[in-house]
Amino acid sequence: MSPGVVISTGAAGIAIQGNNSSNWTLNNQGTVSSDTTAMQFGAATTIVNSGTIAGGNGPAINFGNFNNSVTNTGNITSNGATAILFGIGNDTLIMNGGAINKTGIDGDNNGDVYSGKIELKVAW
Repeated sequence: MSPGVVISTGAAGIAIQGNNSSNWTLNNQGTVSSDTTAMQFGAATTIVNSGTIAGGNGPAINFGNFNNSVTNTGNITSNGATAILFGIGNDTLIMNGGAINKTGIDGDNNGDVYSGKIELKVAW
């Protein structure tokens, strides 16, 4: 994905939804936001984020039960839910800067690896 903006509004609006027919690789340098879930994937997914991924009342990123990976130098936020929802799988989060907001990360502790400085910014 090149620098730009993808915005979805409304109760059922998922900005980017990857089906389960193939693995996904997404390079976000812009803004992806939704009133609900910004991104949802049904297969193993790799995300490299240097932009902004913002969920509304759903997670910013909702992964299925696969081996998923996020490398982040940008911002990942959610207003009401977990910022990154990892499913069952050997998941990896690498923070090379950037931030994940106060709602944080939900992993299954099934071989998950988190590295780098994980900074949770709290905005009250």
